[in-house]
Amino acid sequence: MALRLDLSPGDVLRIGTGTTLRVESKSGNRTRVSIESDYRVTRDPKRVEAQATPAPERAAPAIRRPR
Repeated sequence: MALRLDLSPGDVLRIGTGTTLRVESKSGNRTRVSIESDYRVTRDPKRVEAQATPAPERAAPAIRRPR
């Protein structure tokens, strides 16, 4: 089950009795969160690696459509 929310800075989510997630700031596509938990918290590095992949050296030319 997934829960999707739009949150603003200062919003707090409580997950069970041992985890609190607080949105600290938002800027553009980035969000800073603070997580306090009785459980071990880890970050999945797969998404970070996907963003760090270099672009191909030569891209196909862009095709522009007349307006």
